[in-house]
Amino acid sequence: MKHRTLLLLVAAVALKDLSWSFTGATAWSTQRAFHGKRRAADDDRLPEAPPGGRVIHVEYCNDCKFLPRYLKLRKAMAERFGERVLCFGNHEETLQELCKKSKPRPASFEVVDMQSKKCLYTKLGSGLHVTERQEWMDQLFDEIEALCQDG
Repeated sequence: MKHRTLLLLVAAVALKDLSWSFTGATAWSTQRAFHGKRRAADDDRLPEAPPGGRVIHVEYCNDCKFLPRYLKLRKAMAERFGERVLCFGNHEETLQELCKKSKPRPASFEVVDMQSKKCLYTKLGSGLHVTERQEWMDQLFDEIEALCQDG
């Protein structure tokens, strides 16, 4: 019985570590995200972009179960850009600013550069998810890379 308890404990710790690696979080970025969330809670704003980087906001429909697609996009973005590009999803103040609602729109999946307020991708017009094909995500990331280089 002791072996089973120990095995369950080890499995729980492994799953916790696996979930953090799935989202692309490192110890430093997790700590920064924690402090960023605390700071965002005080004044309810997104943090500023790192030097040479961007802040990207993704609006996704919770009712349509688009969270896995958002996580896939965020993970791929973290792999390509690392700490240079910050990605946030369904931030209430940003949703209010962009679409005049504090909740995501039904069936939405929209990627917006927060410095220029440029919509980089929207599912609402095409009906397709950018995460359906790697080449589509690569095109989106190339556009983000160009924005990072432009400053």
